[in-house]
Amino acid sequence: MADLLTPGDRELIDRLIAVDEKAAPVVAGLGRDVPRFADYRAGLRKAVEQVEGGDRNRFSGARCDSYHTVWWHLHEDLLLALGMERNDHAQQEGKPRRS
Repeated sequence: MADLLTPGDRELIDRLIAVDEKAAPVVAGLGRDVPRFADYRAGLRKAVEQVEGGDRNRFSGARCDSYHTVWWHLHEDLLLALGMERNDHAQQEGKPRRS
C-alpha cells in the first residue's frame, strides 16, 4: 500500500514525522515524570509507523488509534490533569467560545 502514496501523501507524512520528532522529547519526558502519561509516546510512535507502512487511516482516523486520536486523548488528559476545561484557554484570551 505504501507504493500507492501520492506525492501529496508523502508530503503530509513527512510533516507528521517532523511534528512527531519535535513532540517526542516532550511527550516522553512527561511520561517519565508522570506515570499517567507514560503510554502516549508509544501510541503516537505506533501510529506514525503504521502511517509510514501505508495505513492512511492511522493518520487521522476517528475509529482507531490514529495519530490524531492519540494526540486528542493526550490533550484531554493534560486538560484534566490541570483542572481545565477545553474552552478555558480561549475564554482567557477573549476568544469566542466554541461548542
